[in-house]
Amino acid sequence: MGKRNWNRKGFTLAEETITVLLIGILIVSASGILLSAMRFFCRNVITLTAQTKGLAVMEQLQENLEYAKDIQVQSGTDFPAGDENCAYQMLLWTDQDSDSGDYVLKASEKIQYSNDPPVYSSASENDICKLGKYQALITVNGSGNTIVIHLEIQRYGTTYYSENRTILLKNSLPSAGEVHYSSAGPDSKLYINCLE
Repeated sequence: MGKRNWNRKGFTLAEETITVLLIGILIVSASGILLSAMRFFCRNVITLTAQTKGLAVMEQLQENLEYAKDIQVQSGTDFPAGDENCAYQMLLWTDQDSDSGDYVLKASEKIQYSNDPPVYSSASENDICKLGKYQALITVNGSGNTIVIHLEIQRYGTTYYSENRTILLKNSLPSAGEVHYSSAGPDSKLYINCLE
């Protein structure tokens, strides 16, 4: 009877079990780190997008308010009686699309194209800043030649961007003209009577 060769190379069941266990521990640790990194990345993308949209809304507000002769809170879509010294009027508000749920900063504009008598173009409604799932909460307060804008950009109730900006107007508002506007008001629009 010949001798058996017991010098076979290989791993024992215990060695294989420990190896599989160690690989499992490494995978679980790596997946935890990866999930944390993905959450951090998503949060940063949401915050960066909110900041971009917030800056865009604030620039639109400042650009349109800076040269205003008159600023009022308006409900409905009708413009106040036209001022013959004003070549440009605007209604500004935030709106939500009933189908998609997306938010948008809207403007309805009237431009004077005749002085004698004053004749205005028909008002046209435009989307001047698409916000998507981000909501812009705007408050405007001021009188004289100073306006303070407070803006919050929210997504599903969480505020990701907030800014206060004081704007010195190029034209003083009427002496009785105090502005208290909030985009959260029912059917509330900001009427801006601008010089061109």
